[in-house]
Amino acid sequence: MAAVALNPARRLSVISEGFDADQVGKNDSVVREFHEALNRSPDMAVAVAAIRALTSVIKNSTAQTMMGLEKDLKDAAAALQRCNPTAISLKAGCELFLRYTTRTSALELEDFSAAKRRLIERGNQFGDTSIRARASIAELGARFIRPGCVLLTHGMSRVVLALLQRAVASNINFSVYVTEGRPDGTGQAMARELDKLGVPVTMVLDS
Repeated sequence: MAAVALNPARRLSVISEGFDADQVGKNDSVVREFHEALNRSPDMAVAVAAIRALTSVIKNSTAQTMMGLEKDLKDAAAALQRCNPTAISLKAGCELFLRYTTRTSALELEDFSAAKRRLIERGNQFGDTSIRARASIAELGARFIRPGCVLLTHGMSRVVLALLQRAVASNINFSVYVTEGRPDGTGQAMARELDKLGVPVTMVLDS
């Protein structure tokens, strides 16, 4: 197993978490919305950006039936996942959104416009819930980090980073091994953020 120690003098290549903004096509608008959401707020979770983009699909859809709208959502979710097929958070965010929004009483409404409004409301609620969840996970998870412990993380996770930031704020000393996360190299982003926090970090080449 090869490992590369990180230090402030070492320059890491700039990456964008493996997401290719040039992969557009039939659903280019949802892909563009997704990337714009990430660019507007670098701290935004990938799953939340996907949820925001899919909610915009509901708003802009020209479908006249629930079946047509559901197809638009599934096609848009597939387009988002093609941005980075290896991103677990993106896949999970899309799948959970589809389940959360379509399994609702909105499907029983005879007025299609009312049903769309209900789905948009649920989409916004789901996005807000996801944002609050990060803070809750960070607060609860930080309690498990003990002084002197050694942690292993894989790739880049804003939730995990928030948890570790909270531990640092509590003056807990720990070190982290970060897998590089090939083929995307997302672990480099995590290593860079931990280095900024002053956390001893070693990046492990995992392929």
